[in-house]
Amino acid sequence: MVEDLIGQVLGNDGVELRRALEVYLNISHFRHRGNFVFEAMLPEGKFVTVSTVPMDDEYERIQVTSITVAQQNNPDITTI
Repeated sequence: MVEDLIGQVLGNDGVELRRALEVYLNISHFRHRGNFVFEAMLPEGKFVTVSTVPMDDEYERIQVTSITVAQQNNPDITTI
């Protein structure tokens, strides 16, 4: 399940995080939103927001702290 990613430490280039998400989700778009937050879009119009924190002073590694799934233009949000 996608919540297994919480706590994982990955590279901060986005590539590792995207690959990790793709194990669980069919992602159509992926981007770095800023301030250690990444966003993915699922084909059915849901957004996935992944919050992370830096794990070193050089910001080379990040740790996943939360994953939020929400419908586009819908206030129903599920935080994992």
